[in-house]
Amino acid sequence: MAKRNQNLKLTVTQQILAAANINLARNIAWKYQRSTNIEYHILESAAFEGLCQAAAKYDPELINDKTGKPMQFSSLAVPYIRGSILQIGRAH
Repeated sequence: MAKRNQNLKLTVTQQILAAANINLARNIAWKYQRSTNIEYHILESAAFEGLCQAAAKYDPELINDKTGKPMQFSSLAVPYIRGSILQIGRAH
């Protein structure tokens, strides 16, 4: 199994952000489950870890130079979730 980061600590704000986007992680896990032989609960767990990593890295005050608006959380979360799932896929 891939080495996992067990020391990830989220602030209350980051926990709320992750909780608000839990269905995004579930949706991505479900898509990968349909195209692999990996059990859904394993993929879901990896997706949740990626979601928490993204919540820890997200800075809502960071402004996109091109648009002048803050980056959407999902724009950061999706690559983190997919990356975490793909690490699980390599281990199976």
